[in-house]
Amino acid sequence: MFDDIKVSQLTMFFAHKEGGSIEYLKLMKLLYLADRRAMKLYDYPLSDDSAVSMDKGPVLSNTYDLITGQTQSHYWVEHIDGLPDYQVGLKQSFNLDDLDELSAVDIEVLEAIWNEFGHMSKWQLVDHTHDNCPEWQDPQGTSYPISPSSIYQALGNSPDDVDRLNRQYFDRKQLKELHSNYQ
Repeated sequence: MFDDIKVSQLTMFFAHKEGGSIEYLKLMKLLYLADRRAMKLYDYPLSDDSAVSMDKGPVLSNTYDLITGQTQSHYWVEHIDGLPDYQVGLKQSFNLDDLDELSAVDIEVLEAIWNEFGHMSKWQLVDHTHDNCPEWQDPQGTSYPISPSSIYQALGNSPDDVDRLNRQYFDRKQLKELHSNYQ
């Protein structure tokens, strides 16, 4: 189940690393790569968002809606500012300890992604995701869903492991939904 608070904190992490603000496109690529890396290492994405193929590469759908203002989140609005030139920025400074929705493992994945890709421009990241994320398919001006199974397959899992991981992914999502309904 999509967690707007956690995605806000993931965004805050990368905006902080970028000096307080970050371009939408660069942010979207870093977030996607972080989800993908978490799926490779730990079987589950960090964001629990749904991925889609768009012209400029893979995108986290609900996160994109938050960034562009198509969806509202109290937490997002409280901590993140929409800025000119397709950027988002931090409304206030914070310590990593303030990112209480992120586990130590989440932070390790984010740090690894930042260390590997943070120096790249948005266009270098677009090229990287086009060339290195075979689950992305050029949607020719529209968008297509990227299934978790296609990501697991692209990460080199065997067909049996892809089936198992896909079932676990959807079971976990269903449990989170049930849990949130009882809170």
